[in-house]
Amino acid sequence: MNVYNGSSKSKVECAVDGSTDWQIIEQKEAPDPNFTRMYKLESQVQPPIEPKLTSPKKSMHLWHGTLPTDLEPGTHLLRVRATDMHGRVFYGQRTFRVAN
Repeated sequence: MNVYNGSSKSKVECAVDGSTDWQIIEQKEAPDPNFTRMYKLESQVQPPIEPKLTSPKKSMHLWHGTLPTDLEPGTHLLRVRATDMHGRVFYGQRTFRVAN
């Protein structure tokens, strides 16, 4: 999960489908995978693009967790709830598919 303006004082949770059992997910200090992918793609362009992207650096706005292992094949909804250090709550969601 990418929680912009998230910090070590943020609480980030997720739930799958209609579950009301919110699971806390952990902050992960790592390069942003989307930025890293763009950086690698850009480095393959000939002639090189100028100005170049800066090299990927560790980000503090990433969180990670694990999905339930018993999900049935098909489409599911991942819901995310982020609470910032001031108690403000933000929601997001994404659909994903489990293959057979």
